[in-house]
Amino acid sequence: MFLKKGFTLIELLVYIAIVGVVVLVAGQAFSDSTKFRVRSQSMLKAAEISNNAALLIKEDFAQMGAKSTVSSTAENESDEISLDRRAYIDNCLNGSDLSCETSIELDSSSYKFNGEKNSDGTYSDITFRKIRYDEDGSHVGVEEVRWFLDGETLKRQCKTIESVKTPGEECPEDGAETVITDNVTNFKIIAAKPGVSGDENAQVFPAMGNEFRLIPRFGGGNYQALYVTPEFGGTSVQMKGLATNYDFDEVHGGKIKTDGVYANQVFVGSKVLSIPSSDNWGNCASVTIEKDREYELSFRMSLNKDASRMFVPNRDHMAIGFRKKASPDNPLEDIPDFLFYPPAGDRGSVARKMNFTSKVGYDPSNEVCIAFVFSTYSPLAANGTIAIDELVLKKVEYANYKFEESYAHTTHDKKNVKAFQIQLQIKQNGESGESLITIPTPSNGTLD
Repeated sequence: MFLKKGFTLIELLVYIAIVGVVVLVAGQAFSDSTKFRVRSQSMLKAAEISNNAALLIKEDFAQMGAKSTVSSTAENESDEISLDRRAYIDNCLNGSDLSCETSIELDSSSYKFNGEKNSDGTYSDITFRKIRYDEDGSHVGVEEVRWFLDGETLKRQCKTIESVKTPGEECPEDGAETVITDNVTNFKIIAAKPGVSGDENAQVFPAMGNEFRLIPRFGGGNYQALYVTPEFGGTSVQMKGLATNYDFDEVHGGKIKTDGVYANQVFVGSKVLSIPSSDNWGNCASVTIEKDREYELSFRMSLNKDASRMFVPNRDHMAIGFRKKASPDNPLEDIPDFLFYPPAGDRGSVARKMNFTSKVGYDPSNEVCIAFVFSTYSPLAANGTIAIDELVLKKVEYANYKFEESYAHTTHDKKNVKAFQIQLQIKQNGESGESLITIPTPSNGTLD
């Protein structure tokens, strides 16, 4: 007799329940995996479209204001390089009158925003001009390009406004629109705040021209007077009689002095018609240094073939920096002195340029002046002549790109805009792809 045994009803129900749970969990996992995969693909696709569009925008914008042209001349003569003034927005600049570039009423930039501002102060529609070149770099014509958002579609329009050769289909004379991409949820254009606006004076000192005066400091401490000529100042000022820290006494055999350091300090002032009756470093010209603004302090040095060429770096000391009238012994807390040395070669006038930024800022109440400091240890260097030429302190234009949505660009300072920031956002099946790019536009603006 055989004993037959199978599943009981309860065991069967438990088995079915377990299988059901496994199938449910596996199905949910598969569904989540599929959703994640689709979402990832959508995100990647949106990012790809956004990046591709951004590359097109960047390549186009970077040529804004390009205006250089070349024309062949007679044999054995150099080709003629000129600037096509039709790359400017204002038609006045199409003529030969260069004075119109300085007028505050005229727009000598190569771009203009179209339509109303967005709620945040940005734009979504811009037109700019540029010269088009062929593969050989030859001038083909002047194009007017427009990038704009039409609903949720990003478009580019190109129109040839002047041509040397027959315009191509991509940029006809009557204009042509191209759809770049759809499903654009954000397209914002921000022009950089100019490093130097049109209503600002880039040159801090001298206020005009390049004439200055050097005023020796004397009395107090170990500072000794120098002989300066011309005393009234000019575009070039010479100094003689540097203090020496070398002892020529034969008893000691000649050596560097150790009983105190002798130095010269010379402050920079404005050129005068007559020497003041009380003339010390207190008559130096105060300058204003704005916080977080980049400046350039520059001058040239005439080549003097005398003992100044015996200057030894890392031993003798020549420096330029800033001092407060109230504490002339100490450099400013965040702007150290800049070391330099006299020219030793035969190249003639040599430019010295020092760039700096202050994290503090100094207004007129601080009474900050430019100062030179000299201290010589080499036996002969003190007998030389130091000539300072064309001393200038100026704000550096376009040193940094600052994008402020609230900044209102005037007609006059548009020519000083040297960069744009583009924000682009695209949706793909509910997922976003974003690009934020900064595009330098060095050719925008006037002939400088």
